[in-house]
Formats: sequence, C-alpha cells, structure tokens
Amino acid sequence: MEAEEVKKLQTETITGVLVKTQKPKRQGTISVIVNDERQNEDGSGIGVDSSKYWKVKDDFHVAVFVGSGWYQQLLERGVVGMRQRMLDGSKITIYDKSKLEFVEAMRAESLEEYRDNKERLLEELG
Repeated sequence: MEAEEVKKLQTETITGVLVKTQKPKRQGTISVIVNDERQNEDGSGIGVDSSKYWKVKDDFHVAVFVGSGWYQQLLERGVVGMRQRMLDGSKITIYDKSKLEFVEAMRAESLEEYRDNKERLLEELG
C-alpha cells in the first residue's frame, strides 16, 4: 500500500489487486479494513473471508480484517503478515511501501510488475 492508503485504512476499506505468487497470472481483488470484531475470522489478529476465493480461477476476492493492534504494528514497522488458515497455506502480507527495506521493496516491485503486465505473462504462470 502507498503511505496515504495506510493512513486511510483506519477508517476506510482499501481495495486492490491480489496476486497469487505461485501463479502470478491468477489475480483477483483484496479488500482490507481495520475491524476488531472480525480480526480473528479464520486468523488471529488478521482475519480473512476467503469464501469468494475457492473454486474461482480469476477475479476471486479475499476480504482482510486487520485488528487495531496489528494496524499499529503496520504503522510502526511498515509491514505485518501471517499465515492464514486457508487450505493452500496462503500468507497475507500488508506493507507500507514507503517503509520497506531494499529486499522487501524488490519483492513488492515484482508483484506490481505481475499486476501491471498480467496479459503479457506466460500461460504457465496461471
């Protein structure tokens, strides 16, 4: 997320592109919001509603609910994440691009490259 989006996250739902790192041609949407009531939904501190993820090849959707404690860590450290109770062992990572170190920034750039060039990716990546 951009720094402005991280600030807005406290009161607004932020929606973006979700890229499956193992198959980057498979992309959907992700919505993220700070929500203490749902923070433990299929997670612990970072909840996930993956009901629109399974059995959907493209245009899937995952909703993420960040607890206020995890949000504070995001503000301080610039990145939070954890393994989810999803069947494929997915890991949700939320980051503030303005606070990333070199290696993390390179990973973020590669995901953005996949997002921006989805149609040009090889079929084997989907």
